[in-house]
Amino acid sequence: MKSGYSRHIDKLLTRSIDRAKALFSFKGNHYLNGNEWIESVIGKTANPVIDFNIFCLANNINCVFCNRFNILIFNVAKLGNVKSHNIVSIKLCKNRIDSS
Repeated sequence: MKSGYSRHIDKLLTRSIDRAKALFSFKGNHYLNGNEWIESVIGKTANPVIDFNIFCLANNINCVFCNRFNILIFNVAKLGNVKSHNIVSIKLCKNRIDSS
């Protein structure tokens, strides 16, 4: 393996763990780094990265490791009056009635 590639993987892993620490600030020992921090959150497992991704999904957060999407937190659907994010359509129509 080339040394540049391994540095890139290390950088991605470090960035993912920093994001996970920010998202789960109430979990684990923040003085630990890498796999030690993951183990302090979910316990010792054979596949810590996969099990941590499953832990994230169980807590309504997108997978932190090996993920190509920037959206990490899933929003909870809200009931009530729905408004458009499009500026033009807001000006054209009145508030829509929500029948739910």
